[in-house]
Amino acid sequence: MKPNFRNTSIAFQHLSNGELRRAVILFTFITKPFWVNIGKNALLIAKFFRIPYGWAVKRNIFQHFCGGTRVDKCEPVIEKLGKFGAYSILDYSAEGLQGESNFDQVCEEILKTIEVAKNQKHISFGVFKFTGMTSFELLEKVASKAPLTNEEIQLWNAAKNRAKRIYQKASEIGLSIFVDAEDSWIQPAIDEMVFEMMPIFNREKPIVYTTIQMYRTEGLKMLHELHQFAIVNQCKAGVKLVRGAYMENERARAFQMRYASPIHFTKKDTDQAYDEAVSFCLENLDQIHVCVATHNEESCEKAIEKMETLGIEAGDKRVAFAQLFGMSDHITFNLAHSGYYVSKYLPYGPVQKVMPYLVRRAEENSSVTDQSNREIENFKRELTRRIQLR
Repeated sequence: MKPNFRNTSIAFQHLSNGELRRAVILFTFITKPFWVNIGKNALLIAKFFRIPYGWAVKRNIFQHFCGGTRVDKCEPVIEKLGKFGAYSILDYSAEGLQGESNFDQVCEEILKTIEVAKNQKHISFGVFKFTGMTSFELLEKVASKAPLTNEEIQLWNAAKNRAKRIYQKASEIGLSIFVDAEDSWIQPAIDEMVFEMMPIFNREKPIVYTTIQMYRTEGLKMLHELHQFAIVNQCKAGVKLVRGAYMENERARAFQMRYASPIHFTKKDTDQAYDEAVSFCLENLDQIHVCVATHNEESCEKAIEKMETLGIEAGDKRVAFAQLFGMSDHITFNLAHSGYYVSKYLPYGPVQKVMPYLVRRAEENSSVTDQSNREIENFKRELTRRIQLR
């Protein structure tokens, strides 16, 4: 049965009328760049003057986009999503931390999420950012192939050992782990770590998943190189495909440093590259397992059509779909209803530490108005449908 992304009854069966109304208000607010900037500046002022602001965001934007302040607080949300066929990906979303003690703390937190997954059937993957394991500056230096000092070599080895601890623990329970893609100029360092770990942990199934941002002009080339790496090293490759989240930074840096932008010039080019990448993975499932991580309905529909053409069953766990918690429920829950393996990225963490993530979500929705307006339209259609049934 093909999913019907217009079916709001299935899409929002997990939300009450009150939650739908709150979502309408929230998305109406964050579609306006003016109000997003005011909210962002107000938070900066509150932070500077040490004015408590957690209460102001916890019951609205935090509750809509996050699972809880601690990993154990996410349990009700995980169960709620699981009840309707959607898995969860616990994502510790504290950002901007610095120092070895903080990197150790992030590693321990990711290990906690794996421990939760051991006893929780509704968790599909784990995830971490490598910038949570070491400094951006060190990643930048490693990526540039610049010589490292003895101290930097020790720090780099410490970062890789944190990642190795995560993969080792995950392999013990068979949990696959995404490492998120980041800015293109540090990505080679992340890739170096990933390619070091894949032959160790991906013999039977892909525990280590890399992420490729398909708005990059080299995205398809990177995917083909990953495929060849897996063949040569006799291991399984795991890849999460995304469109990309750092476009403004990438283009600004390319302009300032006078090199060609690594990002496709048009959205059409990105969309075409994304769909080609999905097709390539589906054609090579014996070697590559894929997560189609997108809020794009057309890409999901094309992936489904390709699966049907190749005779790949809806529930085949070599093919996963994923969307962010609080967004695109019409995709997630209609996929789940049709038997597809689909998950929600479930961010969590202390309110203050998760604020950079929440600000990014608000800014993204204010810049991608078509998607935000689609969300509002879906919320309103479901509310109208429920009222008419009374």
